[in-house]
Amino acid sequence: MIVAELVGRHDECEALDRLVADVLAGTSRVLVMRGDAGVGKSALLDYLSGRMAGEAGGHGSWRVVSAVGVESEIGAGLQRPASAVRASAGPSR
Repeated sequence: MIVAELVGRHDECEALDRLVADVLAGTSRVLVMRGDAGVGKSALLDYLSGRMAGEAGGHGSWRVVSAVGVESEIGAGLQRPASAVRASAGPSR
């Protein structure tokens, strides 16, 4: 899969590329992306998903979990994404 670099986002794309390399090397990573509406968060996440799809190949499976919220929900932390991962993983063993 060919992923075009985002215009004006070289530094951010490099950081995401390093994250992809770390994950494919077996290191767990969590990315929290925050910002005002319209600053390009979704485009950066699309870039990240494309890089993972293009690079993962035979490296096994991977999962991107995203959640949206408002600043007042920050105390909830990763409860919603963690619940989504648990629900999609099926019965525990």
